[in-house]
Amino acid sequence: MPTCTSCGYNEEYNFCRICGSQVRHTFIEKEIPFFNKLKDRIITDNMRDLITIVDKNGYLIYNSPSHLSVLGYLPTKKGSFLNFDAIHPDDLEHVYSTFQQVVSLKQDFTAEFRYKKADGSYLWLEAKGTPILENQEIDYIVITSRDIQARKEAEHNLRQSELKYRLILSHTHDLICVLTAEGLYEYASPSYIQTLGIDPSKLIGKHALYQIHPDDAELTNEILKTMVQTKQPKTFQYRKTLANGSLLLLEGRGVPIINEETNHVEGFVFVSRDITEQRKLEKIMINSEKLSVIGQLAASIAHEIRNPLTTIKGFIQLFSEKYTSKKDTAYKEMIQNELAQIEQIVNEFMSLAKQEAKKYEQVHINSLLEDVFHRFQHIFINKDIILNKEYKEHCSFMIEGQSHQLKQVFIHVVQNAIDSMPFGGNLFASIQQYDSSHLQIVFKDSGFGIDHERIKNIGQPFYTTKERGVGLGLTICNKVIHEHSGSFTLSSVVNEGTTVEVILPFKQTNT
Repeated sequence: MPTCTSCGYNEEYNFCRICGSQVRHTFIEKEIPFFNKLKDRIITDNMRDLITIVDKNGYLIYNSPSHLSVLGYLPTKKGSFLNFDAIHPDDLEHVYSTFQQVVSLKQDFTAEFRYKKADGSYLWLEAKGTPILENQEIDYIVITSRDIQARKEAEHNLRQSELKYRLILSHTHDLICVLTAEGLYEYASPSYIQTLGIDPSKLIGKHALYQIHPDDAELTNEILKTMVQTKQPKTFQYRKTLANGSLLLLEGRGVPIINEETNHVEGFVFVSRDITEQRKLEKIMINSEKLSVIGQLAASIAHEIRNPLTTIKGFIQLFSEKYTSKKDTAYKEMIQNELAQIEQIVNEFMSLAKQEAKKYEQVHINSLLEDVFHRFQHIFINKDIILNKEYKEHCSFMIEGQSHQLKQVFIHVVQNAIDSMPFGGNLFASIQQYDSSHLQIVFKDSGFGIDHERIKNIGQPFYTTKERGVGLGLTICNKVIHEHSGSFTLSSVVNEGTTVEVILPFKQTNT
């Protein structure tokens, strides 16, 4: 191989691009040990990889014939500087700086870059450069490059796929998690923070039973064991505890991850969905169906019951004028109380059966509540119940509604509060603005309260905690408030009392 004896530049021309001299240089044939053996040369010339040998200044000594089959051309002639122009502009700076590091540090390098083919398209190459030293100086550099286009396309497709699924996972409301075979969290979707208020990163390494309701823990464990045994997906319902302590009902579907080689379950993927509101709607639909049946029943029998009641009440009044002894008076009062009870039940049935046209009027809630409390004033005194009104009487919220129906709701709520405090207590009533368009009315008593299991059924038709009642009072309250586009909720703690919250839309506030 010809080499200039004065500057070391491999050049077959009179002009030297290294030292700038125009005098004719003396060249010697530089031998490369790599090519001393014919076998090595044959192997190199027939490799699929691209073999390039340059001197320390980047001038070509050797290009393997594989360049023709891979690129469609030989990028650089012997004795010429490396063809950096064929490198993609976005990769050029990286490749050039890497080559300079090899020269200065005398260490191997690896670089990935795009190189232009004969048809103008770019091919991804992975190049590894190895400096060959002689007397601690670089004698030449061997660069081995291979086509990694397929790998790069696969990586690109994988990134796109990951991006797509990460986008889906980031915006889905479903709870998606991956568990190990032992039931430990490996991954939890971002939806955990929105739905449960739990940072998904803090779940990693925790068991799947974390924050599951204790009553559902055994079921969840059985589901995991069953999937390990059957290797089949399972769907089940369970409850999770939210960050604020409340419960959320979820429907989860677990799918086992099976190792194809060992046929063993390596883990699980769970997708869970909040069905709390769905179950509430189903209960509402069931209650609506019950109400429909009640309405039909009430409409058919109420008239038949009311007529005899009117007759009986008339004769009782007639007899009371004739029989005036204490004993007779006691009997008369007993009969009248029982008749009043029957009449109240019939009235409740009729309230559900009526399909009245909605004739709304302007209702001042403060005035309406004052009328209700005035009705119970003597009862409060007799039963030693202290009424605490936490609202300004001169500040009246006005809504559109049916005053007689709303009054019936508040009367029933107050009557329930009185019944829960047979030995006296406190009743708090407040009115305040809930938001820009809704009003909040709260009644809170200090009575016996209702336990957790029974309170779940409060408001369902025919469910009652009283000895004398048919369980329609709160059902009617729910019906009336919802017809006024509001909400009716009840919460209770045993031996502490019960709280009823009514939310209603309001039109304006007068001060």
